Parts: sequence; structure tokens; C-alpha cells
Amino acid sequence: MLKQKTKIVAFGKAKNSEYFPALEEFKKRLGKTTEIIELEPVKGNNPEDMLRKEEKILAPYFDNNYFKIILDGNGKKFSSTEFNKKLTILSEHYQSIYFFIGSSYGFSDKTKEKANLLLSLSNMTMPHLLARLILLEQIYRSAMITQKHPYHK
Repeated sequence: MLKQKTKIVAFGKAKNSEYFPALEEFKKRLGKTTEIIELEPVKGNNPEDMLRKEEKILAPYFDNNYFKIILDGNGKKFSSTEFNKKLTILSEHYQSIYFFIGSSYGFSDKTKEKANLLLSLSNMTMPHLLARLILLEQIYRSAMITQKHPYHK
């Protein structure tokens, strides 16, 4: 379905969420090409300390040679067809694309600097699990656009 391996690295667990059935459905549709890596949320009261701890947890995921996309409200916005074009171009140059969804505090500036692209799904604020669902659906939609499948219409 997809040429490249896609991984979504996100803080938090989806299992007991109302979004879980839909997330599982899109994971099933995408098959083995897409994997979600759920990281244990960092606990604490100081956002700066929490972001520093998250930096350390995320550091190993930024060591490899793949394309790294951080979801960020101030990132670049794409239409579905533009997103498909971007993923198509990336698949010609990278074997893997990693998407990162942060905690409620987002990402530290140091972590953002390691990304190849900051991506915004919307100007609106949304729960992180909903962002995960929207991202999965858009990855699936991109695959359907590439296959010229009527799903996109």
C-alpha cells in the first residue's frame, strides 16, 4: 500500500479511549506499513521539566536517517492532495517517515529543531488522540489517492 514504513510516536495510550475502535480500524487498513509507538506520559507539575524529560525519551527516535515530522499547531498546513504529494516525494528518498505527537505541552524547541518538518493538522486545538486518528486517516487517504481509489472522493 505505502512504499515507505510509517511510524507514529506518541505520548499516551489509546486502549481505553473512545477513539480506540477508529484508530484500530485505520491501523488495520494500513496494515504492516504503519506502526504506532506509544510512549509512557511524563508526570509532573512543571512544564519545562516535563519537556526536558520528554526530550530524553524522544532522543533515540531522532538518531536515525529517516524523515521526521513533528505535529505542531504552528507547522505547515497541507490539503489532503498536497499531503499525498509530500508523502510520495518523501517515499522516493526515505525508507521510513516518523510522525511525532507530543504531550499536552507539545515539544521543546530543542526537539522541534531536530524535525525535518513541522506539520499542523488544524488551527483548532484538539485532543492528542483525535490528532492521532486524523493523522492515521490522512495517511490512509494518501494511500488511497495514490491508488486512485474512490475513498478520497
